[in-house]
Amino acid sequence: EWDTSTKGYGVVWSTLSDANKAKFLQDPENNIYNDDGDLVQVRYRVRVIEGLGDSWEGITTQDISNDLMSYDRQVGASYVNAQGKSTTALDYSTVTAVYYNTQHSSGLASTGEWSAGKNSALVPSVAHNGLCFAVPIALVQRRNQGAYHPVFNSEGCSLFLESSNGYTEPWYGNLEYIINSTSDCFDPIKTRLDKGNISSGTEGRPDSKFYDAIYASDVQDLRMSSKRLPLTEIREKYKRMGIAGDVRGFEAVPFTRAVDTGGAPVSSGSWEGDKRVIYFTGDIFGLAVTSTFEYQGYIVDKATDTLRKVLKIGYSTSNNRSRVYLDGLLADTWVVDSHVIYETPQTHKQASPTWTDIIGSPANIAATFPNGVEGQWIPVVPDGTSKEYKLNRKQSTRLSSLFTTNSGASWTVSGLSVSTTSNSYTNSESATQIRLYNYETQSHFTADDVNSKVLDLGGVFATGTSINKRGGLELLSSLINKVGTASYNGHVGLENMLIQGGYAAGVGTDFIFGTGPAGYQKLRHDVINFPTTVDTAHIKALDYLSSENSVAKLMYAYKEMVHDFDW
Repeated sequence: EWDTSTKGYGVVWSTLSDANKAKFLQDPENNIYNDDGDLVQVRYRVRVIEGLGDSWEGITTQDISNDLMSYDRQVGASYVNAQGKSTTALDYSTVTAVYYNTQHSSGLASTGEWSAGKNSALVPSVAHNGLCFAVPIALVQRRNQGAYHPVFNSEGCSLFLESSNGYTEPWYGNLEYIINSTSDCFDPIKTRLDKGNISSGTEGRPDSKFYDAIYASDVQDLRMSSKRLPLTEIREKYKRMGIAGDVRGFEAVPFTRAVDTGGAPVSSGSWEGDKRVIYFTGDIFGLAVTSTFEYQGYIVDKATDTLRKVLKIGYSTSNNRSRVYLDGLLADTWVVDSHVIYETPQTHKQASPTWTDIIGSPANIAATFPNGVEGQWIPVVPDGTSKEYKLNRKQSTRLSSLFTTNSGASWTVSGLSVSTTSNSYTNSESATQIRLYNYETQSHFTADDVNSKVLDLGGVFATGTSINKRGGLELLSSLINKVGTASYNGHVGLENMLIQGGYAAGVGTDFIFGTGPAGYQKLRHDVINFPTTVDTAHIKALDYLSSENSVAKLMYAYKEMVHDFDW
């Protein structure tokens, strides 16, 4: 399965003359040196380590919580083995040397490099004096050979069997067998596992991808540049790449579930900062008992189909309780008879994921997909009247759309016209309808972080445009999870607005947030004149360069700007 024919260049040392041995030692490309009479050669090997899915750990210098390079270490012997001078390749091991990243307690590794050891100590036998290191180059992900299904196998590629003639059908077709589990998607009796590859030319995915192909979107570049550049040059380069939408983030499409809260909470909970926490007995949201995550979602009043609020939900194993975080600033109360619709993370990440937006009421989503479905809900409840449905992400490529009005008993493939400016469509979707809309988008490239040391300060950038190269494609969406929809050309992509104010002797006592020491004035930037007739998301962001584990990172201090205007 792997390459066994490619060989490096070498010589049999015992057959060389003394003159040729001297030439070999003197050639710097041979990476050989004399260590107290021992000849030591620094050798390089490119290895491919195969996993069983997407659950890699400890492969980047930012992955501080996982100090061991591994694949899903919960399943057993999953630590990446250090091959060193051995001629036998072994992907994983727990008994020999394995790779530690820069957080290794011995401090052996340098930034971007992993050292081989065991139990925080070198293993001398793995290489000369135990000096064996690894530098991750790339993480490559692919889809699997099973049949594609948005509930049970969202990364599959093949098709199912059709009931009347034994031909193939997609997951929503007239199937011969009922599909109830992930294993059904790999069952040779229920599926056509000879499809989904390049040679067959047939696949069951909305993005038409094959399982034996590697796409640019699948590859995460783990290399780090060793070229030393001025800090301002680094910050400006990546700031402009972020504005232009050229930064490759890696992100998974969420998996959405709609559940019934099951009645009244067990207690009204307590306050955590500006959040009201309400508890329910047991795992009412279908989360795994080992879950420590908190998921985003919405509450929808069953009686009125009124969207109540954005929330976070989670599950605590310590007291066997589900918890819901309400926004206390809105002074809202819990509606006993409600639906909760929330997103859980998936592991397969891409630079340009095939996104799925879900349209429908939580009740119909729960009835159609009781086990959940891949995608993200558009928080609008259809009722047969004309409504605007704004896509969750900026659409770059339209792929497919299908809907059902009978809880999935049958599906209809239909086109959908989405405005490239407003990133939405307006339609009278029926109250019984569930629609899945697939399109390609770019991954977000930012994540929440705490403020850190400023190495180089930029300027204020502001945008609210739908123009891709002016921050509308990726930066705005990545920071506030909204899409710029304005088509105007003026005052878009304002950048490097200077910060004014700060210390100025004798000016007065006006400080950043009010009255401060004499000699200071409020910090200000140039006036941002967004049109007041454009209903779009706006941001302003101050960029600065910082670092983590000696690796530069671009930071944004940002704010969503909201018009004081009744639309």
